[in-house]
Amino acid sequence: MELSFDCEKNTEASYLAQELELVLRKHGVPAEAISLKQSSTENMDVGSLLSISMATLNQLWGPVGSIATLASFIMQIMVKHHRDVIVNHDEGKVKIPVSKVSLPRVKAALTKAKRPNARAKPKIKSI
Repeated sequence: MELSFDCEKNTEASYLAQELELVLRKHGVPAEAISLKQSSTENMDVGSLLSISMATLNQLWGPVGSIATLASFIMQIMVKHHRDVIVNHDEGKVKIPVSKVSLPRVKAALTKAKRPNARAKPKIKSI
């Protein structure tokens, strides 16, 4: 899973990603489980994307605890700096606006699974 903060300047997004990384490390997340990445090779920053191993967080805090704990840390930084966050994982990309932030909303974004499109017509193969 990757997290980033929606900021006009990459330096600010990088600072917020580093702040979240520091909070996670203070709470026992090993360095191997989190890493900063550049959003693109054109950016000259330390890294504005924070890659997080959910498998490691699940081992540390348990499956339910890891989502709740991570969501609370993300929410604290969002509110403190008044910035939206973007969660990117295997199931897709979710943007959480700070104006609508709540713990359940952040938890849902961290665990959001792809839902089948109810309006899509099933494909029928001809024999």
